[in-house]
Amino acid sequence: MISKRISIILSTLLAAAILCCGFSAFGAMTYSSCVTDGTLVTMADGTMKPIEDVKVGDMVMTLSMWNGCYEAQPVVIHWYHGTDEWRVLTLNFSDGTEVRTIKEHGFFDADKNTYAYITEDNVETYIGDKFIKQNADGTNTEVTLTDYEVTHENVGSYSIQTAFNENFMVEGMLSITGEDFRGRFEYFDIGEGMKYDEAKMQADIDRYGLYTYEEFSDYLTPEQFAVFNGPYFKVLVGKGVFTYEQIFEIIAANL
Repeated sequence: MISKRISIILSTLLAAAILCCGFSAFGAMTYSSCVTDGTLVTMADGTMKPIEDVKVGDMVMTLSMWNGCYEAQPVVIHWYHGTDEWRVLTLNFSDGTEVRTIKEHGFFDADKNTYAYITEDNVETYIGDKFIKQNADGTNTEVTLTDYEVTHENVGSYSIQTAFNENFMVEGMLSITGEDFRGRFEYFDIGEGMKYDEAKMQADIDRYGLYTYEEFSDYLTPEQFAVFNGPYFKVLVGKGVFTYEQIFEIIAANL
């Protein structure tokens, strides 16, 4: 595993590469798991920016489950699904936080120690669960999902994905875009401190192995292979999250 300092250096260099080399080609996914315009994303410097104003290459705050620490990572995908009459699911939390979602959005459920992908159909099952929110000083707090409301509104629909960690903060809540294949963003079991369990991680790697860039060099640049955690896709294939062939569906949908 790389150190946090090296990770920060790589992320800074990667952000520059994204801006210079046009990673904005990413973002053709067709599903609409997202939040409404006006939803605030936490930037790397702690300021908040409406998601519609966030750009590919911007540095935003993320949580690394490789080391359990908050860190800045660049946005590698920015989805805009259009402005339309959407069914908006507004989630209300115990500290007054409100997040307006469309179709499905993932939040880190502290009770279950995993992401919960909340929709109109399952929201009732998460009422009373505690979710992770980042404090202004960079520490975690837990807030309870207390209520929700469904409305029809003419709003914009947006989401993002970050390099390496994939997640980001909306209204301070640790969140992640809904998955095309359930389990795609959880490569290993999460242990204490919101960090991958190192023993289980190594056991999975020993069992399933890791892909090398050479196996995908005809389809991806080295940077793309890195930011999407390409080596660990072999673990997900081994666990049955998706097939080797479906990896190329993911590539085609994101390039």
